[in-house]
Amino acid sequence: MKHSAENRGIKGSHGADAVDPTSLLTEDCDVLLPAALGGVINKDNADAIKAEYIIEASNHPTDPEADEILAKKGMLILPDILANSGGVVSYFEWVQNIQGFMWDEEKERLAFDNTIVCVRWQMLLQPVVFLVELTVVIHQTS
Repeated sequence: MKHSAENRGIKGSHGADAVDPTSLLTEDCDVLLPAALGGVINKDNADAIKAEYIIEASNHPTDPEADEILAKKGMLILPDILANSGGVVSYFEWVQNIQGFMWDEEKERLAFDNTIVCVRWQMLLQPVVFLVELTVVIHQTS
């Protein structure tokens, strides 16, 4: 923490290696967790991703072209709407933007209330399936 405060970052800290930010998503790893910006997984880097699993912790980190590439590779992805709490709200913002209008408060509340029940069930079931599949892979490699 001291090094970071004195040098405005962690670059050059003792015992650490610098990593090229553009290669961060393509490092060899089991689980990739994009958690900051949307659109970081795209058609230009999707084919180079080596992770077996992606947990979309940020809102919309994977663009549609990358989704297709990753699906062809058979990669298991836990989507943002299930992996982070902002997913449901972001989904409604996206729907309104696509349709080109804003919902009034009553329509928004009704849509949210009806969807949150469905999402809660998905949130209960989908991560369990994901974790079971991840556990099976871990046990197979052990």
